[in-house]
Amino acid sequence: MTVQTLPDVDNYLARITEIEALIISGSTAVKNPKNAPTDPPFWLHMAGGGTPIKGAANEFFLTYSLRILLVRKRGIGAFDDYAVEATIMGDFSTVAWYFMMVDGYRNLKTPTYTTVQAGFALDSVQISNQVRFEGDHTSIGPVTGSLHTLSWSHRMINRP
Repeated sequence: MTVQTLPDVDNYLARITEIEALIISGSTAVKNPKNAPTDPPFWLHMAGGGTPIKGAANEFFLTYSLRILLVRKRGIGAFDDYAVEATIMGDFSTVAWYFMMVDGYRNLKTPTYTTVQAGFALDSVQISNQVRFEGDHTSIGPVTGSLHTLSWSHRMINRP
């Protein structure tokens, strides 16, 4: 019997983008940062990394990492704006809650993608390194928001 679970990264990004749009009402989520809008709130994705770990014969366990920037303000200097700071603090718990605690979303299932991608390791989604972000090294210039590291695992199997 043939078993192959090559990860479909575009499918993963589509799932994550759909969840992001549901998390923050009125936000814009795009898979490609080049398509980012100019009015917050919106989400930017930056590739993370991963380390394959050898499993059984013809099997590897791969953990993906994606850096997600939730932009709340164009430009830099929101420290004098309490509403922006309070919103960013609230985003930390909201993003973590949706990706790790809401049944379905923690397995990257969405209204469009109702089943788990073949090879996805159930309940492997983690949010780590949540920090306030203020910088100008983005596809749209200087922004203020929150930066989240999202990781998940996939079992790559090739048994022809």
